[in-house]
Amino acid sequence: MLLTQTMITMSKWAVPKNWKVSMENRQKRLDICNVCDDKDYKFLIKNKPTCKHCGCIIDWKVRFVDQECPIGKW
Repeated sequence: MLLTQTMITMSKWAVPKNWKVSMENRQKRLDICNVCDDKDYKFLIKNKPTCKHCGCIIDWKVRFVDQECPIGKW
């Protein structure tokens, strides 16, 4: 299930549109994720931590307008 959610999320990123958030918003989201207890270091992709809830690479997910924190932190 986790892999399926990740694949669905990643497929949304392939759609061209106004898809990136500003650098300021990206940093705010990343700051929130960096102190979150649900950041997972056990399953690293390209040496980047993932989210325990959705399995996404945090550094990638925070960049996109249509993405949100699975537990509502941003």
